[in-house]
Amino acid sequence: MALARTRRLRDIPTGHDGNAYLTVDGRRYDAFLISKMNIGFETITDEKRFLEELMTQHAARGGNITGSVTYYNCTSAFVKAVEAWKNGEAEYPDITIQSYSRVAGVGRQEILATGVILKNIGLLTLDDGSETASTFDSDLTADDFQTIESFKE
Repeated sequence: MALARTRRLRDIPTGHDGNAYLTVDGRRYDAFLISKMNIGFETITDEKRFLEELMTQHAARGGNITGSVTYYNCTSAFVKAVEAWKNGEAEYPDITIQSYSRVAGVGRQEILATGVILKNIGLLTLDDGSETASTFDSDLTADDFQTIESFKE
């Protein structure tokens, strides 16, 4: 009889490391400090049941990258880049989000999302009932992702 393998918490990756960057005129800046984020890849599927067939068939036809982010105040560089875009002086800021998870003995997995667009950009918040750091929430989309580093499996 085989022994059941016990999962150890220390072998599960954490999601505590990452940052958001923007590129303006070839220079890279911090965009904002991430509090919480999830980015996922959704497969666009096609579905068809052909004449005289009982079963529906499916095909992967493309993908869509979406997610959400909770972040602290935007950097001045990010606000200025968005303002320049708003005023027709520049393109929408080139935003990348880079994040990794690390596990001792397994290494780390690092993902880079590119062409990120935030749906809501936080400019100011004031709250007389709070002494904690202010955060903003936004849905996001991205044009692509790539794996920079993978776990050793």
